[in-house]
Amino acid sequence: MKPSSVILDLLRTYPRRGTSAKAIMATGAMFGFSENLMRVNLSRLAARDIVENFKRGHYRLTDHTDPLNDFVEEWRLGEDRVREWDTESWLVVHTSAVAAPKRAWALTASGFRKIADQLWMRPDNLAKSRNQVEDLLRGLGMDSESVLFDRARADRRWQASWLEHFDTGAMVREYRDCRRKLERSMAGLEDMPYESALKESFNLGGHAVHILAKDPLLPAALIDTESRGALWRAMIAYDQKGREIWGRRGKDRPETIPTPRLQISNFT
Repeated sequence: MKPSSVILDLLRTYPRRGTSAKAIMATGAMFGFSENLMRVNLSRLAARDIVENFKRGHYRLTDHTDPLNDFVEEWRLGEDRVREWDTESWLVVHTSAVAAPKRAWALTASGFRKIADQLWMRPDNLAKSRNQVEDLLRGLGMDSESVLFDRARADRRWQASWLEHFDTGAMVREYRDCRRKLERSMAGLEDMPYESALKESFNLGGHAVHILAKDPLLPAALIDTESRGALWRAMIAYDQKGREIWGRRGKDRPETIPTPRLQISNFT
């Protein structure tokens, strides 16, 4: 956790409305950061045109597009992010020969896995159209020389190679474990000291969002999607509870529960 990350995590929950420097300093203090350190980081972010001081003592994110944030926020769609899979159709990306970590990350974050040199694939079960998937990949860092093919057919060897990248049993256990943690936490948030409830909802909510946002969205033929859906429903309820608690800050109530911003390293 860095001071700059806390600032960005908080401001993402106040899209155009922004919030006060006072609220930013108070949030930083919860995580052990001094007011001076928070102000220095806030000034640096403003100098880089990432945040703006739009009125006296108030800050918000600038209008720069943030494809990663948009991608993360799609966790709220739950199972609406996918459609029925026919067990034979796959999305395939042929990448350029030049090594590019960000390109590989964009593909991995979107559920693609490398099955051969310069060849990546995933089940064609996303609710997005081919053009929407391509726009997503470009926004996340896939280079313009890579090519996306839809409705591709993969033989059993390629399918088996792709599935080797996942421990679906471990994934389902993670869904269930996180759901139980959310339910236990929500039952006890009201009895916690206020600051402890803020911190717990921030950290645990962030953990759940990480799981849901980076999930490869495997189809029901390959994984227990009911457990994934149960985690999503638990997080929707937890998000609402978190907003109620954070809302007790009065006019500084965020529009959603603050959660840690996902970085490239969160997907590896």
